[in-house]
Amino acid sequence: MIAHVGDFGLAKFLSDVAQTSSLGVKGSIGYIAPEYGMGGEASTQGDVYSYGILLLEMITGKGPTDEMFKDNLSLHHFSKSSLPEHVMNIVDPFLLIEARSQCYSRQ
Repeated sequence: MIAHVGDFGLAKFLSDVAQTSSLGVKGSIGYIAPEYGMGGEASTQGDVYSYGILLLEMITGKGPTDEMFKDNLSLHHFSKSSLPEHVMNIVDPFLLIEARSQCYSRQ
């Protein structure tokens, strides 16, 4: 559970700036929306995507640039392919241990 600084809110700052190439894309690799790499403009939907990746990282314990994510596999696709039937297979075991210990401490 290590905190990371996010790039959320980029759309608010970049909406007035014309984006004509991917060289102007701001953000962290793995967190920026795929359409930004194809010249798409910054948007609130891109910010939602970035926030979602952060949530997936917290739930799975895997970062978007983990070495297992190559050959068109991403944290997003990894998580999506496990939903809803196999969600417990991708949840970070540390979260489950913490949840159990909190349950027992309440009893």
